[in-house]
Amino acid sequence: MKRTFKILLVFLIVFLLCIGSLAVWQRKNIESIITGITHTEQEITQRRDKNQRELVSEVSTFLDEGLREPTKEEQLRLDEGTLKLPELYSKIFEEKTLELEKKRKENENKIKKDEIVSKYMAQLYAYQSEFEARAEATIRDGANYYEKLKKTKDKATSRTATITHFTPIVNGVEAECDAKVEAVILNLKKELEAIGAQTDIIGTIRETYTREKQLKLSFYANKYLK
Repeated sequence: MKRTFKILLVFLIVFLLCIGSLAVWQRKNIESIITGITHTEQEITQRRDKNQRELVSEVSTFLDEGLREPTKEEQLRLDEGTLKLPELYSKIFEEKTLELEKKRKENENKIKKDEIVSKYMAQLYAYQSEFEARAEATIRDGANYYEKLKKTKDKATSRTATITHFTPIVNGVEAECDAKVEAVILNLKKELEAIGAQTDIIGTIRETYTREKQLKLSFYANKYLK
């Protein structure tokens, strides 16, 4: 089955390379694959964590009131691998949003940037967890699909059929994720502008999302191609 996963990952990489028509995106995807097969899983995971931590650090600085640190229990779960950073950050931002919303209602104040940013950051991290799970499910589905086809067809035919079947699925998941993330970012920008707040954090969020997609591709390449 591991060999099958490797084969399917190659297919998925081909799909991802087909998603972006611009040469710069093709180059970045190829660079991500090279990173995946030339670095250890631990190194790539550290890069992904660093990417997320840097964003949250910048967001915390952007806010008037900073974010809380992970509890000892949460940190232990992170170390054990039973809790992922996107899940933790989604929880922290959700808690912050509820806290700020309660304060605003109690004091009858107008909405402030901290509440707006926390609300949308919680959404972004919820989407990240959702689409990571869907990506993993797509790989499993692809592997099972290929294995079933091989029982009645030759390998070449099975590969072609798998690619034909899963290309629109992968493209659809990618497009849906991009659209949802961009909608959140645009709404965040709109609400910040409506209260006259700075929007510097928008560029950082977009850059982090782009890097995360490339690092995720590196992660899959490392996991299934090495």
